[in-house]
Amino acid sequence: MLKLQFKDRRQKAIWLVNESFTIGSASTNSLVLSEKGVASAHAEITNQDNSVSIRASDNQAILKVNNERVVGNTPLKAGDTIQIASIEFEIIDPKSEQKTVSLGLSSNNATTEWQLQATASWMADKVFPIKNTVTIGRDPSCDISIKVEHLSRKHAEVEVKGGKLFVKDLGSSNGTYVNGKPVKEAMLNAGDKLKLDVVTFDVVGPEADPNKTIIRMNNAGQSNTASPKPKVQPAKAEIQNKAAQAKPNTTASTSSATRPQNKTTSKPPIALFVGIGFVLTLAIVAAVFVM
Repeated sequence: MLKLQFKDRRQKAIWLVNESFTIGSASTNSLVLSEKGVASAHAEITNQDNSVSIRASDNQAILKVNNERVVGNTPLKAGDTIQIASIEFEIIDPKSEQKTVSLGLSSNNATTEWQLQATASWMADKVFPIKNTVTIGRDPSCDISIKVEHLSRKHAEVEVKGGKLFVKDLGSSNGTYVNGKPVKEAMLNAGDKLKLDVVTFDVVGPEADPNKTIIRMNNAGQSNTASPKPKVQPAKAEIQNKAAQAKPNTTASTSSATRPQNKTTSKPPIALFVGIGFVLTLAIVAAVFVM
């Protein structure tokens, strides 16, 4: 989508979304110019199948594109310059501007990835990038100018602040709605439905969020970022058994180390001596009787 921008930046650039956008000094034109040399009906910019062109409505009036006088319908593209009497315009493409900034070729303007996508078939799913503050309404001076009967001249305003998108109703007759609810001011999220009278937009947010955690799913539908498995503690008895097996018997070792090692001598039992004595006594007695 293209915009018509005054070279002197006297006002905001105008979206060229309508099938017919007229320029002249008469109050019935889409863009009214009061400068000298501007004819009542000076020029018309048409938009058909996303192809934008301009033609002179008054053959006597000065109308040039890239310093060449316009004859018949002349196609317009981003970067073209238009001269109407003494006033100069340029055709700009907001998408191209944003790409230039993101590539680091210009650092003067902030970039944004917020967009409003029209859902009406008669608007052919037009997409409007939102940069800074954008007004929506019926008035040609609005950034998004849509000629719908019940749309207020300046219906609503959307603005990017701190990377977030906000909408504000500008005192419209038929109200501003977010997801079916009337609002005066509200923050918009990606996927919201913004409705201004009969015009509805899908809110398209940034594709990448640096603070968003990406979770990859495996074939079984389970997250690969699952928490680590807790360590399984063995049963208490098992721990004690293993400890007992591994731990040396310090009591026995200490006892054996500190106790003196006495040599064991075998002593004949007392009963043996008694028996021998008894046998000797009998022998002596027997010898006495024999004698």
